[in-house]
Amino acid sequence: MGKIETNYDHPRDLTYFKVVGHMRAADFQDCLDSYYESGVTPLTLWDFTESDVSAISTDDISHLARYASRLAQVREQGRTAFVFKETFDYGLGRMFETYLEMTGLALEIRLFRDLAKAKEWLGVNDQMVTGSTIYKIGGCIQKTESGRLDRTRTLNLIHELSIAVHSHEGRHILVDLRDAAVQSDMQDLMAFAAECGQYKSGFDKKIAILIPNTAERIEVARRFRTCMDVQGFRLEQFFDYDAAVAWLSAED
Repeated sequence: MGKIETNYDHPRDLTYFKVVGHMRAADFQDCLDSYYESGVTPLTLWDFTESDVSAISTDDISHLARYASRLAQVREQGRTAFVFKETFDYGLGRMFETYLEMTGLALEIRLFRDLAKAKEWLGVNDQMVTGSTIYKIGGCIQKTESGRLDRTRTLNLIHELSIAVHSHEGRHILVDLRDAAVQSDMQDLMAFAAECGQYKSGFDKKIAILIPNTAERIEVARRFRTCMDVQGFRLEQFFDYDAAVAWLSAED
């Protein structure tokens, strides 16, 4: 099973898509839906160096190009770079580029075999700023955060998740906060739970949160779960990714 990790580097107007594993055409369509629903950037970078797109047919490429063209009208005059490792993948990329050009979309596209050269063409360097990642894995939407999560950023995180869930109804949620520093004030935790409550109709499935195994974070997690229990959410905290996925995948 493949996945597409979406990393937003807003200070540089860049969205970085990391494509990993065996991909299907439907995976890209789902990713595009989520991206254009959540908000776009002028620059996008698609990294296919760790992907397997052998299951994508020429008909799939044609369909995806037409589909992407309709959505991408809001990104006209923007730039998109594709990076491929394998010759076959590069050929599919060229085909996709050709189909897009046939639609008349005013979007600058270029294919590369080297990630550094793609970033240079886009005008960004190798160092991505601390940001967030949203991507879908099977029946769950995953959100990964790093850096300091202050009150404003946490509320934005909840809003972003609400948009992602709206685009993919019926999905469980997995939030990875192992590399993030979180707010520990009880009033803030209550406010975050109350904000989640505003989107209760979308957050009606299971929510798993990954945290580091430290006494301080365990205590913060315990307080937040109490707040979420009051709001009626099904939330569990985990240290291990596989354990979290197993809980999300288990039948109710």
